[in-house]
Amino acid sequence: SKVSFLRLNSAIFIPACIAFRGLTKQSLDISGATVGIIVAFVLTITRWSFLWALMAFFVTSSKATKYKQEIKKKIEGDEFKPGGQRNWIQVICNGGVATIMAIQYLHSVGLEKV
Repeated sequence: SKVSFLRLNSAIFIPACIAFRGLTKQSLDISGATVGIIVAFVLTITRWSFLWALMAFFVTSSKATKYKQEIKKKIEGDEFKPGGQRNWIQVICNGGVATIMAIQYLHSVGLEKV
């Protein structure tokens, strides 16, 4: 089936907004934002619920990472990254399985009708 205009535009716009926010909040570095756009695009194009699950994970994990940063800075020393910036490897580790499963879902079931 065809991708609706709304779904396609959302699959481009929403991931770009998430990546931009991640960069400005220092939750993502450039490589993490780039791969995050790909992950979010695939999940958005597949099903809305996949996107909302990704967003819930991103928001809660970013908040958890920033919780008590001053203690983490003392423990990690020079390895400490402000805001816990995620790079492309961490994005793949956290979203790779979901992306592969979404691609398999697309292959097996097809697009959600919206």
